[in-house]
Amino acid sequence: MARVPRDFGPVVRLEAEAQGVPGRRTFRLLIANELELASLRIEKEQLQALGLAIEQLLAQVEAPAGEGSVPSGPPAGFETFALPVGRLGLGYDEASDLFVLVVYAEETPENDPPDLICRASRAMMKNLSRQIEEIIAAGRPRCPLCGAPIDPEGHVCVRANGHFAPP
Repeated sequence: MARVPRDFGPVVRLEAEAQGVPGRRTFRLLIANELELASLRIEKEQLQALGLAIEQLLAQVEAPAGEGSVPSGPPAGFETFALPVGRLGLGYDEASDLFVLVVYAEETPENDPPDLICRASRAMMKNLSRQIEEIIAAGRPRCPLCGAPIDPEGHVCVRANGHFAPP
């Protein structure tokens, strides 16, 4: 029997967050409808790729008059579940003028249906893109020679023949 995706429909909350100190942060997407909240653990690279994909899709899809606003969030007392993200998909539904986010868990086989589907307004997607940009920018600085992250203690740069580069 095929698994049925959890369809959140149009969401009232779609946010990105990072917890912890740079270099040891964990990243999550928070997705909520009126009844449920999904806490999706996501890798930094996946989050960054999602932000870029949102920007590209927003640029491709023409905005109708009156873009709307970002809802305040779900009411208290809803069901919460966690899901580690394996793959993401992003699309646009012209009929509803909503963006569609498709989430596959880490262990979901390639040909199986997604684990979660949600739809979000243009305003919510723009807000999510801004949040992702801020989260990524707040990470560790990059070495100008090799591009690797520099820890607070500094870093050994492979392009500087293994010399220690201070922070």
